Amino acid sequence: MAQAAAAQEAAPPAPPGPAAPAEDESEIVVTGTIIRGAAPVGSSIISVTATDIEKTGLLTTNDILRSIPQVSGIGLGEAATNTSANNANLNISRANALNIRGLGIQATLTLLNGRRLPVGGFGGQLFDPNSIPAIALARIDVVADGASATYGSDAVAGVANLVLRTDVDRLEVRARYGAADDFSNTTLSGVFGRKWSTGRAMIAAEYGWNDQLLQSDRAPFFLCDQTGVGGINNCVFGGAPGNIVYGTTRFGLPAGSGVGVTQAQLSTTPNRLQTSLFQTVIPQNKRLNIVASLRQDVSEQLTAWAEGFLYQRKGQFYTGSPAVNAVSVPNTNPGFVTVAGQSATAQTVEYSVYNDWNDGRLAFTTERGVQAAGGLDLKLGENWTASASITYNNNYAQVFRTGEINTQQYALAVRCTVAGFCLNPYGSGGTTANRSALDRIMGFTNFRIWYDATIANAQIGGTLASIGGGDIKLAVGGQYMKETLYAFNTTNAGARPVDLQQIIPTAEFGQSRKIKSAFAEVIVPLVGAGNAMRGVQALEANLAVRHDDYSDFGQTTNPKFGLKWEPIDGLALRGSYGTSFRAPTLSDNDPRSTPSLGASNTAAGAGRNVLTLLGGNADVGPETASTWSFGIELKPSLIRGFTASFNYFGIDYKNVIDTLGNSASVFSDPALASFVTLSTDPTFAARLADIQSKINVGFYQPPTQFALYTNGGTTPNVYAIVDGRKRNVGRIKMNGLDFSLAYQFPTGDLDWTLGVTGTRVFSYKLQAVPGAALVDRVNNVNFPLKFRARGQIGFQAGGWSVNSFYNYTNAYRVVSLLGNNLFNPAIVAPATQNERVAANMTVDATITYTFAQDSGPLRDLSLSLAAQNVFDKDPPFARVSQNQIFDSANASVLGRMVSLELRKKF
Repeated sequence: MAQAAAAQEAAPPAPPGPAAPAEDESEIVVTGTIIRGAAPVGSSIISVTATDIEKTGLLTTNDILRSIPQVSGIGLGEAATNTSANNANLNISRANALNIRGLGIQATLTLLNGRRLPVGGFGGQLFDPNSIPAIALARIDVVADGASATYGSDAVAGVANLVLRTDVDRLEVRARYGAADDFSNTTLSGVFGRKWSTGRAMIAAEYGWNDQLLQSDRAPFFLCDQTGVGGINNCVFGGAPGNIVYGTTRFGLPAGSGVGVTQAQLSTTPNRLQTSLFQTVIPQNKRLNIVASLRQDVSEQLTAWAEGFLYQRKGQFYTGSPAVNAVSVPNTNPGFVTVAGQSATAQTVEYSVYNDWNDGRLAFTTERGVQAAGGLDLKLGENWTASASITYNNNYAQVFRTGEINTQQYALAVRCTVAGFCLNPYGSGGTTANRSALDRIMGFTNFRIWYDATIANAQIGGTLASIGGGDIKLAVGGQYMKETLYAFNTTNAGARPVDLQQIIPTAEFGQSRKIKSAFAEVIVPLVGAGNAMRGVQALEANLAVRHDDYSDFGQTTNPKFGLKWEPIDGLALRGSYGTSFRAPTLSDNDPRSTPSLGASNTAAGAGRNVLTLLGGNADVGPETASTWSFGIELKPSLIRGFTASFNYFGIDYKNVIDTLGNSASVFSDPALASFVTLSTDPTFAARLADIQSKINVGFYQPPTQFALYTNGGTTPNVYAIVDGRKRNVGRIKMNGLDFSLAYQFPTGDLDWTLGVTGTRVFSYKLQAVPGAALVDRVNNVNFPLKFRARGQIGFQAGGWSVNSFYNYTNAYRVVSLLGNNLFNPAIVAPATQNERVAANMTVDATITYTFAQDSGPLRDLSLSLAAQNVFDKDPPFARVSQNQIFDSANASVLGRMVSLELRKKF
């Protein structure tokens, strides 16, 4: 089948189509229902088969999923840069995650053979799809519809189910190498399986590694000085050389050693630091993924099974150059410059030690996870089956970040009052003395988080009764789940450790919860082959319901109704309605969860200091949603090989947990005014004092950009406080249309495949806070686009298979605040940036040759040449931040990626 999708980095496989059944019906993994051997009645399923995946030439499981138009690139991802959408700037481990319909990664549930997976990341709310070897997948099912009645919490926008292969009865190996400018990716994978009369076994492994792509490798797209493209200079003041600062007046220092500089050599044009220096687009990664499954009939009635996987990812990436420190330098420093009319005892210098350090702030990541699951299936007569299983999930993640400045030692070093310990911030850096001083200045921050979950599941299902339309199928069951999250972060940098030997905790938190669930589902075939009539060839009704009892959030019950009607052969109409629920993650509602202070002296206008509170929030409550859909499926007998599907969807998502304050838009968007407390607000003094008290006890690390108070701690030095913590911010109402068309037909010796899939979003209305107006944000940056599509044209002839894919995104707008624009104290001024982002289409292509069965040692050998972004097209201009002029949610700066793959079966 042909599938189209509109992703910039990846393209998908063929359009929605049913997956081929396995040999044993009891082994069939069905997405969207708990009833064995039945297809979901009301919801549409997008299926991407292993054959589809091969045709696309895509590199990873995440690339495959991102190629589906209903899966948005907004938010978290290893290549997401300079964006806070969906908390992408808090993704400190640069992990990947799924975001169906752009409602957020927290609203998408990822499964493996219908089971929950261990969550990772530093919010404990995501699973990286690249943790499963692509060679082990039979297909990927995406249900872009609420599914809490089947799967429980998190399935608000939908589910993605990774389904393992059951057909492996030999050894298969693959080797792949891909390259783009300044970047390469290598993957080695294999799968081995055996099938016998009473069972089967399979094990698959994948090892892959890729280079690091730096922002400096794509420098034209990462501009902080945007004066040449209609903007302003947003580059940070300072650098190497840096600036001498008196009040709001800056004097640029000259390049050189920093010794003997005079006032005459100072420039009235201050120095600025290029923020793309030591920043990463795509992290360097090494991955090892292993998955295995075993199934054995113990007797004619009893079957035992076990499945599991483990993964490990090690990576590294830059998080920027060492910070520019505005530090008071006394005249004991050998570089001190006397400026007429100014203090002769001390002066503030803005300086970065990147030339002294000869490196940036490098982060090293480690993520390890494991799932072990096992169960029993017992046949109870001909039509009923009982099953029980237990699953253990575990994940550990660490980010070790170097190049962090110990500000106490930095302040001591610039005084030069300790023998052999002196740092001169008045030059270009790189001197022997400066480099020696850094041995006592440059520290680290270590983030670690652990997640554990145990899930016990039992259910019974079978034929309840037979009626004219067929068998009424019923399944009922229960589930018990316990999950625990624990985090512990330490540092010897910042303002609190007196030296590098003092390692202090910066955050320690942990919570656990227990969830007891009961669920049931029934499918009633009202009309079928036995009682079909004119205008009603088939009519099925479906009802599913799930009750969850949380130890920390009480109880919730979520039903879902589905109906499917086939008035004539080749035409089916279906619809569904349901409710969904998402409990806050174990980090969402914990105020000790990664608390931090963001700081900026440009977001609200030059020289205006802004504090942003980040982290969990004890006031966060659960989310709820209502979802509905109506669809039409066409498979006309007069046009063999043609299928079409149209699906209208609607979502009403309430009490959404988000961090809308974690964005510069709070200073331009009136809807976000409640997240800002100005210095003129009556509550401001108390809030600032509370923040300072939490800094004093180590709850927050103090910002390095400015002090909260001046004049001996008596005068506030902050213009505004922004609440960027997690909150139930309001409501999202979204509706749109998904579509898929595919046509397969022969012409002579060629078998053709044509197809297109896409999604058209009619509205995405956001209520920022309860009681506020709903504002339509569709087609704005950081929100869903109106139209995304992917087309396919391909043919097969003999051993040749040729496929091309066309990824399209419509034009949209960047509506936000221009950097350094003056902040209106009333926060009522209209947005000052409203720029068009051009429509974009990239082309992917794959050519594969498979040797014939009579080819001797070349039998079952396939060679594939694939290219993503064949024409090496640049992303469209989009001024999405003060440091970037393309949108990483909808485009990529990777450029043309060409890969060669070898596949062999033995």
